[in-house]
Amino acid sequence: MTGSTADPMPALARRLIDGEAEVEGCLPADPGQALALAWALKDLCYSAWSSEPQLAGKAARVLRDLHGTAGRRWADPSACLPIDALAHWIEGIAEVTLGRMAEAAVHFDAARAVFAGLGLAADAARTQIPKIMALSMQGLHEAAADCAEQTQRELLELGDLQAASKVSLNLGGLHLRRDAYPQAARHYREAAVLFARVGDQEHSVIADIGLADSLTSLGDFDEALRFYARARMRAETHGFPVLQAKVDDSVALLELARGRYSQALSGFESSRRQY
Repeated sequence: MTGSTADPMPALARRLIDGEAEVEGCLPADPGQALALAWALKDLCYSAWSSEPQLAGKAARVLRDLHGTAGRRWADPSACLPIDALAHWIEGIAEVTLGRMAEAAVHFDAARAVFAGLGLAADAARTQIPKIMALSMQGLHEAAADCAEQTQRELLELGDLQAASKVSLNLGGLHLRRDAYPQAARHYREAAVLFARVGDQEHSVIADIGLADSLTSLGDFDEALRFYARARMRAETHGFPVLQAKVDDSVALLELARGRYSQALSGFESSRRQY
C-alpha cells in the first residue's frame, strides 16, 4: 500500500479538514476511492506537520468519522480496516503535537497491528517511526533504541530508503537526549544527506537542526552556527515557520551557553514571537 492518491482526493481531503465539506455527504461509494481519500488525509497531515501542527487533530477527527461512516454503509466490515489503521496513525500524531506521548505510542501500535493483520508490512513498519520519538520523550530510551533498530531493519529489508532515513533522524534525537553527542551528530548528518537525496526538504532541515544541536553540545559553536544558519535559510526558503522558530530558539541557547546574554535574549524573543 502506498500513500499516493489520484485527483481530486487531496483537494477533498483539504476541504474536509477545513470544514468546507462533511464526510457524510462526501464518502466515495467505492471502497478503493474512500481509502485513497484516507491516505490523502494522512499525507496532508504529514506534509503540514511543521507548518500547521493543528491539522493533525483535525485530520484525525475526519479519518475517524470516515471510518465510522464507511462502517455503517459498507456490507463488508473488513474493507474499513485500512482506514481504521490510518485513523490510529494520525491520532498518534495528534497526541504527539499535544505532548501526550504515552497515548501516542498506543495509537501507533494499534495502527501497526491492523496493517500487519492485513499483510501490509511496509505500512506497519512506518507507523513505528514516530513511536521512537514518543518513547524517547517519555525517557524510555532503551525501548526507543530497540524500536528504532527493529524498525530500521524492517525498512531496509523492504527497500524503503526514505522511511529508513526517518529512523536515522529519530536515532539522532535519541542519542542527543542520552548525551551521546558524537553518535547523535553522526546519525543527524546521515539523515540530512539521505533526506536531501530523496527530496524531503522538511526532514532534511530538521536533521540539520539536530546536527547543529549536537555540535553545540560538543562545544563546537562556530560549526553549530554554520549549520543553524543553513537550516534557517532552508526553512525560510521552503516555508517551514515552526522550524525557523526552532532555529532561533536553539541559537539563543547557544549564545546563552557562551555568555552572550543580549544576543540570547534577542533570539528567545524572536522565537517566542514566531511560535
